[in-house]
Order: sequence, then C-alpha cells, then structure tokens
Amino acid sequence: MKPTPIVRNLLIANILIFLLQELGSLPFKELFALRYFTSPEFQPWQLLTYMFLHANISHLISNMLGLFFFGPWIENTLGSRRFIPFYFICGMGAALINLGIVFGETELRNTNLTQLEKYPTEENFVKYLDTYHHKEYIQKAEKWQEDIDKMTPEQRKQQAKGLKTMFKESLDMYSMVGASGAVFGILLAFMLLFPNVELMLLFFPMPIKAKYLIGFYVVYELFMGFSGSDVSNVAHFAHLGGALIAFLLIKYWKIKRIY
Repeated sequence: MKPTPIVRNLLIANILIFLLQELGSLPFKELFALRYFTSPEFQPWQLLTYMFLHANISHLISNMLGLFFFGPWIENTLGSRRFIPFYFICGMGAALINLGIVFGETELRNTNLTQLEKYPTEENFVKYLDTYHHKEYIQKAEKWQEDIDKMTPEQRKQQAKGLKTMFKESLDMYSMVGASGAVFGILLAFMLLFPNVELMLLFFPMPIKAKYLIGFYVVYELFMGFSGSDVSNVAHFAHLGGALIAFLLIKYWKIKRIY
C-alpha cells in the first residue's frame, strides 16, 4: 500500500529532522527530547517534539518502517483528519504513561534511599546495591562488600547521601526520544481493525495473522517492561502506553460508529 498523505508527511518530517539532528549544529536533543518533569530542562512542548527525534539510524528506520507499512491502513480506515489526532494522542499518551512509571519507580527508590540513609547497615547497603546496581554489583561484589565492611556507620550515611545526589542528577539527565509510542499505537490499531490479515516476516517466511504477531509483540513488551532484564534503554512502557491509548481510542470510536 502506498503512503497516504499524513503518513508521507510524517515520514518526511522524521527523516528531515533526523538529518538536521545528526548533521546540523542546533541542540535538538537538548531542547526537544522529553525530560523528566522535575528536570530543570523539562518543557511541556517536549511531550510532542520528542516523537520527531531518534537515538540513531536503526531507531529511525525501525519506527519509519512501522509507520510506512501499517500507517496507511489506519489512515485510510479512520480518515486523514482523525488519523492526525490518533497519531499524536498515542505518542503523547505513551510519554505520559512512561513518565508515570518512572515517577513510581523514582518514589520507591527515593524511599529506599531515605531508609538507607536512616539505617545505613551493611545489610541494607548490600540490598540496595544489589537491587539498583545489580549488574555492577555482580561484577564487583567482593570489592564493594570489602569497602562497605570498612566504613563506619557515619561514612555509610554520607555514602547514602551521595547515592541520593547521584540519582537526582541521573533523573535530570533522563531523556526520551522516538516515535515508537505512536507507531506502537498504529500496530495495536491494525491488530484490532485487521486481525486476520496475514503478515510475513523477513526472517520467518511464513504468514502469521496480525492478531497473533502483534499480540505476541505486546506480551513481549509486557515481559521486558516488568522483568527489568533489558539493558538497551528501550522504553517498553512507552510502547505499551501507546498501545493502550490506541486500544481506548479505537474502542471508543467503534462505540460511536465513527469508522
């Protein structure tokens, strides 16, 4: 299926902005990537502009392929006037849901840091490091255990304060980019509207119905989001957020008999 008008314009905009981002001298990511809302660099417009930035060429290509192949189906079904808000509401909803997840994780971690500062025992220190710095802790467990053993309670208390400061600084540096949330919304809409259309994967040359393939993808994102096993900085809950918003919009419009 050929790109429809809005899909074509979105493809052009994303590619042009990526080229400007990579080749130009303007601080695109500093200004337009989505920051955590407590960051001094957070701005409301970033909820929209982050969708047009991408981390690298593979990130751009994967999102644009999803938009190219599935977007026209949804635009033709909903109509261009409704596809525009659908796309951006999915993208912004994905951002808000992901920030909500980050907020919850942040509050829990700050609570644990406060407890660590209040009760800086060896056991609590090891538990915190194993929970929030697991990969490093596994690699340096013996060295870190030795350092913790040598510290006095007051030194451990100061160390806990330092960990809290480092965590705040990491939140200030947090940023999110990419059209993945909006594109995942398109995928979910495709699964709902065309569940029995057969899709073919390049590396698995066997037709699979959309409801199974995209459904499996949703389950995979759930697993990766809750397992915390991913180390590639992928915002799985943003993907799921875009899918959730798409589900609600499609179901609402179906009730209203809009399409």
